Amino acid sequence: DYVQIDKPMQPVPLLNVGAFYREAGRLEGPDIGCRAVRETGISELALLGEVALSSRSPREALTRVATILPYHCSNEHFQTRSEGDEFLFIDGWSVLFDDETLHIVQQFVATLVGLLCSFAEPKHPPLSRVAIMPHPEHGLAHLAPWFGRPVEAAQDRALTLHIPASI
Repeated sequence: DYVQIDKPMQPVPLLNVGAFYREAGRLEGPDIGCRAVRETGISELALLGEVALSSRSPREALTRVATILPYHCSNEHFQTRSEGDEFLFIDGWSVLFDDETLHIVQQFVATLVGLLCSFAEPKHPPLSRVAIMPHPEHGLAHLAPWFGRPVEAAQDRALTLHIPASI
């Protein structure tokens, strides 16, 4: 409760943020990460949103965000790479979140990336595949409506998003 709303770059304790997400999921439903992004959008992310929305393409946005991510969160790490006719976004954490918290954090990130990609190609699904940590009680079925296709279980606790090269 010490966080000041008018100081979006103020550091906050990551484990407390994770506990907040987990509790929000228990109170509001296991898809709270998707709903939170859809109800607020990318512009609410202060510096990250500004950098992403001032880019010319989703690829440029993700590359630029990767550059400034350590100023936003020193415990989140992502990589991007081309693989065939897709662009992969792989997101991981150096903090060991429990499975329930990681599920909500990953869907939050996946929805942000999907929303960013949908600006480039609004008529097509922005993500061709989503691999995410399953919720320990609810699994993954509740996420299919948000991503327009079935979601698969992450093999290694990392969020992996496949973005068509056309986007």
